[in-house]
Amino acid sequence: LAKLQELHREWPYFRALLSNTEMAMYKADIITAEEYSELCLSEETRRRVFNMVREEYKRTLELTLKVAQMNTLLDDNPALSVSLMRRDPYLDPLNHIQIKLLKHYRDKSLSQEERDSWLDPLLRSINAIAAGMRNTG
Repeated sequence: LAKLQELHREWPYFRALLSNTEMAMYKADIITAEEYSELCLSEETRRRVFNMVREEYKRTLELTLKVAQMNTLLDDNPALSVSLMRRDPYLDPLNHIQIKLLKHYRDKSLSQEERDSWLDPLLRSINAIAAGMRNTG
């Protein structure tokens, strides 16, 4: 850990790498990710895969904070933190809408024509979320 902390302090490349990791972690919303995981048809697979994702997220978060010697993500960049927080009121509803659109698009009780009618709004939701997420979209 001490060696990684030293690299973070003294090597710009490693600092930039960790900074990018920090920003991606900040943008990641594990609660929303769990809602997307509920689209999985197999509950056992969903639970197993999502638990791995959640544990990896926790481990990465913990180690990133330790190496950067911070208490919370983006402690050292409050302007970026505020900028990213301002996106949430727009991204949260878009994610919920996209989950609904995915359910409709995948609904086998609908005719192919009805399911196809959900494709354009679904693609638009993908573009909207990607635009809101920017570099991690």
